[in-house]
Formats: sequence, C-alpha cells, structure tokens
Amino acid sequence: MITLTESVLIARKFYMSIEIYYYSGTGNSLCVAREIQKRIPEATLTSVVHLLRDETITIRANTVGFIFPNFCLTIPIPVHDFLKKADLSSAKYIFAICTRGGSTSEAFEYMDELLQKQNKKLDAQLDINMPWNNPITDNLPGMNSEEKTRYLEAVMQSKLDIFCKAVVEHEKYREEGKTDYELSFGMKLFDLLISVKSHKVVSPLLLQSLEKSYHQHIWQQNQNFALNPKIC
Repeated sequence: MITLTESVLIARKFYMSIEIYYYSGTGNSLCVAREIQKRIPEATLTSVVHLLRDETITIRANTVGFIFPNFCLTIPIPVHDFLKKADLSSAKYIFAICTRGGSTSEAFEYMDELLQKQNKKLDAQLDINMPWNNPITDNLPGMNSEEKTRYLEAVMQSKLDIFCKAVVEHEKYREEGKTDYELSFGMKLFDLLISVKSHKVVSPLLLQSLEKSYHQHIWQQNQNFALNPKIC
C-alpha cells in the first residue's frame, strides 16, 4: 500500500492539476481547504465569492474540489450560484467536503443534480464535523469544550489523510455511517421539524407545537447571546 506522500509524487509525475473552490462563512471550511493544501501542495485555493460576478466561470483543472458548510441541510446559495455558472468540461474527477455541526444534509445529492446537467457527478464526498461557531444558536456550555475540540481536530486530520489519498489517486470515496457528533437540542428540534413537514399527513397541532418549541429555543439562545456576547 502506497502512502499519501508517494501518491502526491505520482500525481506530480502525471501532472494532475487540482483546483479547490471554497465557501467559508466563519472559517471552518477555509481551515479544511488549507489542511488539504498542506497534503496536496499543488492544489490551488479560490473563494467562490470572488468569481460570482463573472457571467461564466471557466475551470481548467482535471481535478476539482468544493468545500463548504452545511447550510439549511443543503449547499450554501453562493455555491449553488457558482455551480450554475461553472464550466466543468475539463474535470475528470470532482470531490466535495461539507463541514457541519453534526446534522445530516442533502448537500451532496443536490450537488449531483446540478452536476448532472454537465454530465458530471461527485467522485468523492466527505462530511467533517467541526466545533460550533454560530453566535446565536446552540453555543451552550460544553459545546466547544477543549476536550471536544481536540477530539474533532484529531478526527478531521485522520479523515483528511485518507480522503486526500483517494483524491490524488482518483479513487471513488464515500464515507458510510452515522454522525460522530452529538446533536444539540436545537438541532434535534430542527431535524425533527423538517422530517415532520416532509410528510403530507400530519397533525396540524403537532406541527404547530414543534414550530413553537423550535422558535422558543432560538429566541432563548438569542437572549443568552445578548446577555453574554462572549459566548461565541
């Protein structure tokens, strides 16, 4: 079995060009992008926001990656707009990484729908759980403890070692299994609310109760943040 370093040397020999496009609202996704570049120095990093004003976005690399946060259980709007404009005809291998607080999402499935319009699809995908950094939701005591942050950091580094090797060798990669991050109470409510709304036959009283509970929780977190802004 060859190592990641040996894989990178092989990639250099066959001249594999790698372009990574990232969207990062608070820094988590940018952190992951930089960690990948440490492992694959040939990779170039570009913020999708810097290119959105262009009518058409031409991509020339044969290996293309996208890194972004989970946004409302799917891809962020800037990433959606980028994919609608991007010409991916040169791409022979496409990968994506979604950073998150622990919730599931349909980001990769939706990306495949957009990529299918160019007869492309994701060859590799990875979810990475990161510390909570939203100042108004779920920054409760213990959520970002030093112990939990060290754990998430170690898991991230381990996952990226494996994932980057797959990318360099153009291997198919899809991680299976459940989340390894405990969902907050607010996120559990949100996921339950989305699940209930997806069913056509549901008690209006149940839906109303869930919505009320979720909004009360968010309101309380806003109050906590107003009283203690250093919580973030």
